[in-house]
Amino acid sequence: METTINQRLYEFCKVKEISQSDLSRILKIGRANVSAWFREKNQRPFPIKYLHELKIKFPDMNEMYIWLGKGEGVTKETDDIEYLLRDKKTEHLLKCPNCERLYGKIESLEKQVKDLSDKNEELLKEVGGLRYLQGRIGKIGT
Repeated sequence: METTINQRLYEFCKVKEISQSDLSRILKIGRANVSAWFREKNQRPFPIKYLHELKIKFPDMNEMYIWLGKGEGVTKETDDIEYLLRDKKTEHLLKCPNCERLYGKIESLEKQVKDLSDKNEELLKEVGGLRYLQGRIGKIGT
């Protein structure tokens, strides 16, 4: 029997011991919305737009499992994008006209973040050195 996105999300929350209140806090939405995803009757579908937020909070969550039912709910060392590329049924999801441009922009932003992080480390070392010198100068003056 195939499960729905709501059922897979519920299963994931159960495994990770995430309450409805926790989920509403993580996603910054009302608890009533979360409750509507998990109730038996008149269930509202889980909006895909929240998957990214959950992935940030739970890096071991397999987005493809929650979204499409592919793989396991909690990833081990799988790369979801690589899985999609190998899966002929979902291959079209990654070949939209704007995807190449977006992937390029993501790579560029990731590089900028890394460069800024490296620069930040350098500046922190320099500040540490200056504070050390400031302390030494203060001791000489007294």
